[in-house]
Amino acid sequence: MNKHYEMIETSVKGQVGLIELNRPKVLNALNRQMVSEVLSAMEAFDQDADIKVIVLTGKGRAFAAGAISMK
Repeated sequence: MNKHYEMIETSVKGQVGLIELNRPKVLNALNRQMVSEVLSAMEAFDQDADIKVIVLTGKGRAFAAGAISMK
């Protein structure tokens, strides 16, 4: 997976696609851009027949603190 994202990091380990939320200073609070990047990464992993599992995790001390207003 070679796509560059600003708010997440992706990697592949064997048959596992890993998506890491990467905004630890705000406890990985979700915003529109991050949600869009996560969905894009999931779609890319879904298109890869070698990927059997997708793991979603967060960097730092929190998985995700919730969502910032997405109005």
